[in-house]
Amino acid sequence: MDHRWIRISFSLAAAILYLVPVLQRKQFKKEMAELRASGQLSRHLKEKWLRRLQLHIVLIIAATLCALAVVIFK
Repeated sequence: MDHRWIRISFSLAAAILYLVPVLQRKQFKKEMAELRASGQLSRHLKEKWLRRLQLHIVLIIAATLCALAVVIFK
């Protein structure tokens, strides 16, 4: 059985799941630097950052599982 399309699908999913947190992290670091410079960094923003970090970890784990599926369907 040809698993080529399954491998392609999982490869694309892994790439997208990995790139989303990477791109968002750059934007969020820029926002955090601006808030730090203006002295407006609050506890609420720190909590927001932690929630976003948790989401990024979940997305990276999902990307890793998709990459593992590509290897399995080789």
